[in-house]
Amino acid sequence: MPDLEESFFSLPDYHPISDTDADRIFKSIVKKKEWINGAKSKKNLFLKIAAIFILLLASSIFTLLFQNSEITEISSFGEIRNITFPDGSSVTLNGNSSITYQEKWDDEQPRIVKMEGEGFFSVTHTKNHQPFLVQTSNGFSVEVLGTKFNFIHRRGKAEVVLAEGKVRVNIRKNGLLEQIAMKPGDEVLYEEKSHSVVRHQVTPEIKSSWRNARISLDDSSLAEVIVRIEETFGVKVELINPELSQLKLWGTVPSENLASMLKGIEASFDLTIQQNGKIITISKSTLN
Repeated sequence: MPDLEESFFSLPDYHPISDTDADRIFKSIVKKKEWINGAKSKKNLFLKIAAIFILLLASSIFTLLFQNSEITEISSFGEIRNITFPDGSSVTLNGNSSITYQEKWDDEQPRIVKMEGEGFFSVTHTKNHQPFLVQTSNGFSVEVLGTKFNFIHRRGKAEVVLAEGKVRVNIRKNGLLEQIAMKPGDEVLYEEKSHSVVRHQVTPEIKSSWRNARISLDDSSLAEVIVRIEETFGVKVELINPELSQLKLWGTVPSENLASMLKGIEASFDLTIQQNGKIITISKSTLN
């Protein structure tokens, strides 16, 4: 009886293969295995990338739905705007001013407003004495609990005039914090470049008269009034007679728009004022 090996080789369809063909077949099998393993690896990588993408998308959607976004309110040149904050406090913005604050305020965190320009604040006092902070970009802030005050921050200078209540001015310079407690009628002036601080008594109603479309000059120099006009209305004022810069102005003038304000100053102080677009010239009256 033939053994198993002899029976196998005696099958009619059996054809021996060469070593070269055997090697080629083996390599083909190996490549197919590598391709299958590579496909599995790529599939796993794709699934990982897809999972990360889904997590990032879900995080973005969550952020959009629940984030506490910032709100920025801006008044244009010559415009007066009234803004109400989430806690019921409010600010009246003078022309060319802006404030930024969070859309929602946490009852346990300070209420923070970032300010550029001029505004009159009326702050609501909370039961838990929650601080209210008005900040500038240069380490100057006003901290209040409930009060009314006028605040200006322009050209590297800050001015706070307290009408009611109590506030504390915080000035951070050279890593140190200086605090100034104010009482009604106080005005604090701060110059950022020199870090100089001046404090004196004023009449708060005069300093915030712009809210009623009037500006009280109150012994202001013409130079000071020019700065106010430029900042509020976005124009350039030129003095034909430089000595006029120290002219002292008294009384009140209308400020509901630039034209009426200029006419009021011109008539009250015997000046000649001309406007050509954004350029205003002031000179002595031709009648003198």
